[in-house]
Amino acid sequence: MPKSRKKSEGVASVSKKVFLFITFVLFFVTSCASQKDMVHLNRQLSALFRQTKEDRQRFEKAIKELEQALEAKEVEQKGVLGEVISEQKTKQSELEERIRTQETKQSELGEILKRYSAEQKSKQRELMDAVKAREAEQEAKDTVQEAKQKKAIETLQKDRDSLRTTVAQIEADFLGVKENIQVLTGKIEESNHLLKAAIEKDTTNNDAIVSQLREFSFITEDMKSRLEILENYMNAEVEAKKERARLEQSSSPQSVQEKVSPVPQKRELTESELYDRTLGYYRDGRYKEAMADFNNFLRLYPKSELADNAHFWIGECYRAQDKYEEAILAYQKVINDYPKGNKVPIAMLHQGFAFEKIDDITTAKLVFKKLVKNFPNSKEAEIARKRL
Repeated sequence: MPKSRKKSEGVASVSKKVFLFITFVLFFVTSCASQKDMVHLNRQLSALFRQTKEDRQRFEKAIKELEQALEAKEVEQKGVLGEVISEQKTKQSELEERIRTQETKQSELGEILKRYSAEQKSKQRELMDAVKAREAEQEAKDTVQEAKQKKAIETLQKDRDSLRTTVAQIEADFLGVKENIQVLTGKIEESNHLLKAAIEKDTTNNDAIVSQLREFSFITEDMKSRLEILENYMNAEVEAKKERARLEQSSSPQSVQEKVSPVPQKRELTESELYDRTLGYYRDGRYKEAMADFNNFLRLYPKSELADNAHFWIGECYRAQDKYEEAILAYQKVINDYPKGNKVPIAMLHQGFAFEKIDDITTAKLVFKKLVKNFPNSKEAEIARKRL
């Protein structure tokens, strides 16, 4: 609209200027020309005026058509522009909605990351506490083991010193007895010689002398048999001493611990001895041997007070070998068959750990909740609470 108005004003201005110019020309011609020329000129001016009027009308008509076309074009452009603006607004609204959705998701993701970070920190603290507890337990066990080994070595040394003293005393006694036997033998020979001489001088006392000679013969035979027994005993002791000395010289430092352990004997091990030996296998990492001996222990002593412990350590052997399903069954044996035993809380805790290892988090949490419910004041329950 502003452009069409400017164009109309321009046309009107031109028309005014043309009219003034024509008027001026007429006035000038009227003043200067003759009457005939004036008529002719008047006609020409009239024709020119008509022509100008017609041109003006055509020009105004063209201007009106142009204004109408411009108005239609403007209306059309306004409609297209309105549609474009509406479409842009719709897209902007959709974009804002997407931005709000992304911000919501980002906020949720941030919360998830915070919870995950807190859980990881909690698990790390639990792991560090468990490692420290395991190290403290291992250190205490090592201290006890070292004390036992030291005591056993001291006992062995005392026994060895006592044995050496006993052997030395036996050797001294043997030498003394041997000297006494030699003196007694000399006296017996001297007595035999005197008896023979007496027999030659006096045959009347033959019976008494024969009886006395027999008595001395019995004493001599008895002393010889005793001497033979004593010699055999001394020889055996000397050989045993030499063998022990040879083993001590040829053994390595690592064999001291083997000497400390009980010497294998043909007799059957007692309940506590078999249990301690099997537990030692587990601590040394000999899990297959430990499992075999724990099963043997349960076969020999099924009603033992340590039966629940044996089942628990079988589960520990499985868990140490990453056989978590078997470990879960072994722990369940402790929980079901020995509900009042002292190994039930730790069996439930380790069973929960095993379920976590096989990615059964739901069952693991159920086990931890049951542990907290049944044994709320136990150390295992504290660890289970941190897992929940």
